[in-house]
Amino acid sequence: KKLLLTETAPLSCQAARGAAPFFISSPETAGLSGLSPQNHVRPCKGRNHSAKYDSASSIIIMSFVFCKTFINFFCRIQLKILWKEGYPLLFMSKIVWKPGAVFAPVPPALISCGDLEHPNLMTAAWTGIVNTHPPMTYVSIRPQRYSYELIMQNKEFAVNLTPASLIKAADFCGVRSGRDLNKWEACGLTPAEASEIAAPLVAECPLALECRVREIIPLGSHHMFLAEIIALDVEETLINQEGSLCLEKAGLAAYAHGKYFALGAQLGTFGFSVRKRKKKSKTGKDGNGKYPRKK
Repeated sequence: KKLLLTETAPLSCQAARGAAPFFISSPETAGLSGLSPQNHVRPCKGRNHSAKYDSASSIIIMSFVFCKTFINFFCRIQLKILWKEGYPLLFMSKIVWKPGAVFAPVPPALISCGDLEHPNLMTAAWTGIVNTHPPMTYVSIRPQRYSYELIMQNKEFAVNLTPASLIKAADFCGVRSGRDLNKWEACGLTPAEASEIAAPLVAECPLALECRVREIIPLGSHHMFLAEIIALDVEETLINQEGSLCLEKAGLAAYAHGKYFALGAQLGTFGFSVRKRKKKSKTGKDGNGKYPRKK
């Protein structure tokens, strides 16, 4: 077959490895150039092949830039999704603030004090357990509060755990003073007689801690009343057949940074992270004598 190429048409391959690039010219062109028609393959002198390599480099660079831009855009979208869904990010940075009373969640407990003739209510978030044997709790109250005067007189009070259904009453008792109105009547709550103290209990609350003050510690803006828990008053519906307390049935509320929340789904039980699984018996039953469900 006759090969008809121009004088400048490049040869796609080399004649031998390590040889210079060759150009093929037609027999007529070869004759004009002083070469015999049988030897019309001649080497290329000074031919610049950088354009071919420059185009390949440009394609590689453009591909790299495109991939980098796509990855950055994709990562930003994923971070926004994770941020909205509330997933913790390991690389989140922290900003140092001045010290402040920030702690959450805390119970919006209803503190009842006084007596049945002159009962009063207040809402306190600064309360909790400080000791097991004997069981002790505390409540921190400003000296300007009306409840502070009543507790100082009798050295007794009750901590009533607030369910989510009474959160409006708890908020009301935290912003209004008992000097100005009767909070019990305003919130539709019922004072109930306690078993060991003169202070009343909130009948609508599922659980109450009867407390007697042991020590008063001035801290600054608040005074801490350290008290011993001398009795518990528990709603009967929270006790199962084995006599155990099922506090998850109480529907308690929580307070966090100015907002009220209802307790959500159970995530585990105390010690579940190190508890060993019960081995199956030879009969195929688990440690509880039941057959495991097939998934």
